[in-house]
Amino acid sequence: MSSTLSQRIVERLPWLDGIVEKLQLKVHDAVGKGGTGVRNALDGVWMEVPLHPVLSDVPVDSWTATMALNVQKKVR
Repeated sequence: MSSTLSQRIVERLPWLDGIVEKLQLKVHDAVGKGGTGVRNALDGVWMEVPLHPVLSDVPVDSWTATMALNVQKKVR
């Protein structure tokens, strides 16, 4: 089975696992201490759609559009 470029990059960075495990525990504790209100805010209950696409797709798509427009500007 073929893997994507991002999967291959992450597989070559095994030291990230330790950082992610520590960070995940801290985030889990912070969300747990915040209660239902924090959990609902992070889940996007207040806007009736999941919040993850907004937090991940919008910045990535903005970055991609910026790169494409910069390339187009330099080609002219």
